[in-house]
Amino acid sequence: MTYTIYSFGTHINARPPREIEWVDCRCIDNPHRFRMGNDQKIERVRRHPLFLGLVHLLMGMVAEDGTAAVFCTWGRHRSVTVAEQAATNLRELGYTVEVIHLGRKR
Repeated sequence: MTYTIYSFGTHINARPPREIEWVDCRCIDNPHRFRMGNDQKIERVRRHPLFLGLVHLLMGMVAEDGTAAVFCTWGRHRSVTVAEQAATNLRELGYTVEVIHLGRKR
């Protein structure tokens, strides 16, 4: 079975299916406000005290339901970082996980 994690931004028109559960990452400070490189913004998200709790919450939802979504304002840093970390952790536990970043330019 393939498990699915969606990430998206509330200011982007793309949305995952409504019937799945969503995790709100907006409690993490928006790194977009800071003048720094993308890698530094991602590291700032990863260091936030709530980061691991959101990752574990998302992992539990995906493991139980097979799919879940995580969102923030623009869907560029916070939701993407949480989604990717949850997927990495689930893969290490033997799950097959697909991450879909909605509304992102390819």
